[in-house]
Amino acid sequence: MMHSIIVEVDAYKKKIHGYDPQKASRYHIKSGKLADEAFKQALKDPKYKKVILMCGGSASGKSELVSSALMQKSAIVYDGTLSSVEGAKVKIRNSEKRKKKVYVYAVFPKDIAESFRAFLVRDRVVPVKVFIETHSSSRETLLWLLEQRIDIPVKIYESFVSKNKLQIKEFIFKSQLKLKHFVKNIQLSEEEVEKLIQIQP
Repeated sequence: MMHSIIVEVDAYKKKIHGYDPQKASRYHIKSGKLADEAFKQALKDPKYKKVILMCGGSASGKSELVSSALMQKSAIVYDGTLSSVEGAKVKIRNSEKRKKKVYVYAVFPKDIAESFRAFLVRDRVVPVKVFIETHSSSRETLLWLLEQRIDIPVKIYESFVSKNKLQIKEFIFKSQLKLKHFVKNIQLSEEEVEKLIQIQP
């Protein structure tokens, strides 16, 4: 079994000359382009037959799932939010052109307010609106996938904190219909996310 190739969008910010984590959002577009280029290069490797696209809002636990469970999957893992349907279409199209099998692994926090607190204490400073947008739009993209690309396998994980440690568990669904129903029920508008993160204990 081969080590997975991990393409983490946020990691590419650190490769940009003059990167300042206090102004991380300024580097988002450039780091995204660097990550996309690295992803395209990785897709050229014929030894890798599987692509895993991560999905979920900022600070939801995606990178933790990657580091704890996906490093040995012999896959090309794109660790981003998948918060754009158009972006998802491009990544899927590029992967399938290279004869790769695409999977989507989505991670959603059990408690968005708790996830928001983790977001606020990160080293890199990102506007709150990014947190709100990605937690709403990543769910929207996932629902689009389940409706328009039923051939792409989807796994759903929930992140939560227990004994001061982030835990991640997989949800198992008995049918595609139940999976789709679940994803429909967890759709959130940006306004709803904003309200949820304002409810702080």
